[in-house]
Amino acid sequence: MPARDRYHDIVVRCLIQAGWSIIREQYAVVVAEGEDSFRRLFINITAESQTAQIVLIEVKVLDPSPVRQFLSISIYFLNPAHRKLAA
Repeated sequence: MPARDRYHDIVVRCLIQAGWSIIREQYAVVVAEGEDSFRRLFINITAESQTAQIVLIEVKVLDPSPVRQFLSISIYFLNPAHRKLAA
């Protein structure tokens, strides 16, 4: 099971404050793709509204990786055109 993202608890609190009920947290759903193959989907939060609407939520934080940050900085310093745009 993947670890909870740092905003997981905030999303749960916001849903509750908005009137949603949390049905389940952190579980996997197995989906068959064929006779011998399957795929596992990880659901972070299942919530139900006051009108019986059910939603499945995946909370993701997409921080840039250290490699991506390094490349961005390198391009900034190696390419004079990027420095002009930033100024």
